[in-house]
Amino acid sequence: MHGSQDDANVWYLLTQPEKKKLRILDRKYKKAFGEEPVQNGNLLYDLDQGKYHSDSGLLNICQNGPSKLLRRDCMAFINPVDMLAMMGWPCDFESAVQMGTTVLPHLEHARSDSFVREARDFRETSILLLLALVCFGPKGHK
Repeated sequence: MHGSQDDANVWYLLTQPEKKKLRILDRKYKKAFGEEPVQNGNLLYDLDQGKYHSDSGLLNICQNGPSKLLRRDCMAFINPVDMLAMMGWPCDFESAVQMGTTVLPHLEHARSDSFVREARDFRETSILLLLALVCFGPKGHK
């Protein structure tokens, strides 16, 4: 019921109310999708709000401020740097190289948390830039 038994498992750190929320969210997810929650690598539980998030709504949960987010497949907490990486920001050397940029400075979790709440998802930013270029870009180019 409570994930794998590796060293990253945070089951023992959860309070009794959080464990109860986790069990309830497991039942709700299984009823809604017909699969075990631990099989979905994109499933996050917000233990403060008692909600689950999978594939969509990531930007909203990241920008809501401090919350205890749990990655259900491996029972690990999500920290602000993890959130930035999930939103598409280059938080490690490999992703920065692939994007042709430098690594986002994120040494302090408090600073990263502040940045997460102000950050924009790259998909959202791309749409805004495309709209701006179409509407206000150079005239006469086809």
